[in-house]
Amino acid sequence: ETVMGWLLAEDITYMNHEDGIEPGHFEANAPLAALFDVVATSLDRKGRRGVAAMQARGLPIYGVQFHPEKIRFVPGGPVFGHIPKTPEAMAAADVLASFFVSEAKKGAAMRSQRVGTSGRASGENIFFA
Repeated sequence: ETVMGWLLAEDITYMNHEDGIEPGHFEANAPLAALFDVVATSLDRKGRRGVAAMQARGLPIYGVQFHPEKIRFVPGGPVFGHIPKTPEAMAAADVLASFFVSEAKKGAAMRSQRVGTSGRASGENIFFA
């Protein structure tokens, strides 16, 4: 049993919405698909498949369409009882948090790299740290 196995087999992430982008629509958006790879999908409340996680190509930029932080930091109980609180859910949330923190720590190494421009009339380049 591994975190990846649990993520594939069990409902241990928390999605509190029906909004998202279907993988086909994601791929049909050329600028989006050119920058990001879909790394995970999941089903929403209505059973539609959507992009759950994406990763930028060649840049430490990630996006998730779920709430890993709520598993650890939102209390259970009658109001929030639908948030998974199993040991497997906690382990998956911890792995994601550790990964995001390790990637954020790399930010200092990125400060000197131009990763985008503002598109403003002044022509200034904007550096994201």
